[in-house]
Amino acid sequence: MEQILASDIELVSRLSTTGVYDYVVVGSGIGGGILTEELVKKKKTVLLLERGGITFSTHVCNTARPDFRRGKADSPEGNELVYGALKAPVQTAQGSEPYIGGPMYCLGGRSNVWGLWTPAVDDATLKEYFPREICDDLLPQGHEDARNLLSNYSQIHSIYPAEDFKTENGVNALDNATDALNDAVGNYLQPGHKLGLGTLAVQLKAPQPYRFPQGGFSTTGPLLNRMYAKDKHLTVALHTEVLEVEYSEPGSGAKASSHVTNLFVRSTTNQQIYKIAADRSTVILSAGTLATAKIALTSGLQRLNPLVGKGLIDHEAWAMRCAQERPDNVSPQSREPMLLQSMINIAGRRCLMSVTYNSNFFLGGSSRLSIRQYWDKEGRRRMPIKAGKDLIKDKDTDFDTVAVFLEFHAELDEENEVVNLPSPDPIIRIKRPDPQVDERFQLELQELCTKIRDSTLDLKTELPDLEPAPRPSLLGIGVYSHEVGTMRMDGPKGKGVVDHNLKVHGFDNLFCCDLSVYPVSPPANPSRTLTAISLRLAKHLVSKADENSRE
Repeated sequence: MEQILASDIELVSRLSTTGVYDYVVVGSGIGGGILTEELVKKKKTVLLLERGGITFSTHVCNTARPDFRRGKADSPEGNELVYGALKAPVQTAQGSEPYIGGPMYCLGGRSNVWGLWTPAVDDATLKEYFPREICDDLLPQGHEDARNLLSNYSQIHSIYPAEDFKTENGVNALDNATDALNDAVGNYLQPGHKLGLGTLAVQLKAPQPYRFPQGGFSTTGPLLNRMYAKDKHLTVALHTEVLEVEYSEPGSGAKASSHVTNLFVRSTTNQQIYKIAADRSTVILSAGTLATAKIALTSGLQRLNPLVGKGLIDHEAWAMRCAQERPDNVSPQSREPMLLQSMINIAGRRCLMSVTYNSNFFLGGSSRLSIRQYWDKEGRRRMPIKAGKDLIKDKDTDFDTVAVFLEFHAELDEENEVVNLPSPDPIIRIKRPDPQVDERFQLELQELCTKIRDSTLDLKTELPDLEPAPRPSLLGIGVYSHEVGTMRMDGPKGKGVVDHNLKVHGFDNLFCCDLSVYPVSPPANPSRTLTAISLRLAKHLVSKADENSRE
């Protein structure tokens, strides 16, 4: 298939000298893939450089599998197994915490196996850390545009699956669940916030029954569509690793800037080095937080800005799961699976709280976060873990499960970095602060989890010796691939590596568009906001190009 679809890198190298490519995009994940699609839509000619090949003909979740219960009973999930098998290695330097994640080198990158949760970064975090221009565009329209794109415009009127919750005696199951939870955790909710149905990057329904496949979003689908169609505006060079960008030194004068003239790339099939001329192109690095920084460091950009490669961080993510054998008087219709989310304040900190009911986290879920309490149907006795596992394995529909997921923001840390050593894989030094040693902090998290468990499951809460919920576990760095910050943008906290339009300071034709530009690790899954930022960059580049063509 790749022989039919991929481009010959030697011919690409020769063709690039003619200035045929308006844009050279490095990396095809959420940032680069969406940016490429938007530019090609506007008839701009794009060369997309991807280190991997076509690992997936479509998204793992786009295989017809619209079932939120998948993985509920601690069974392995497709995304998690695939990611674990295919992610590339990342080395850690002395003093680093263990790193669980890693890049995926393939068309679409990690968008093929991501968890599909798409909350927007909250307004307060955006205004505190992101440039004003970004906030003005994302609040709220940019985030809405991103949600529509990620769901293929299938959730404009109603977030899936809100319209599908069956009613029983005139009471909606979603209303029942949200009312109970909002009452239980009301003291934690941020002013003006309530738990509501969380958004997912899925299209599980369509008015046209033959519009398929339906399922989860990845950039692989739209890119493959154009590759199959031989779109004249898109050239995709697969198995092409970008090693460095070559650039001119800035001239004299206050407005003088460096200019990217070439990219040096290596074919991973024959190990040959090729030069891609970029003198008449705009170059966008979208290879991910680690790989983009590695390219920038190899290119010597740290000599121009010491923040390049620095600040690497992943937010704290805490999680807890428990289950109860369903009481006899409870009908399955009132126990629909759902994801509820809201911003809360806890222990003096802001965080996104997600509660999944009768479903599980897609990525990093079942095998990384086991059910740690099983309760009998009377809600009086906690089962031994092995007995609960055996029961739920055979009859998972006879159990109700609840999981709590808490994401706290994290400041960029200048001690953390992508290490500039000549290794084929990224080398990082990363360590988070240690709030987990604070007993009061852990007790407050446990109290919150207990309130959620007790308002969700049918336990005899009046019993004086009823055990609290398990303490949530701190998940490892990289487990959800949310690391950020190595090419941070300007913001209220200070100047960064890129400006509010993601242009690298000191350059006139070099941009970044991936999670590396985040100036903070937000208290939320970052993909929807990255999508909005990618759409914004595409509009800016097209507008700038059109303006230049008129001059």
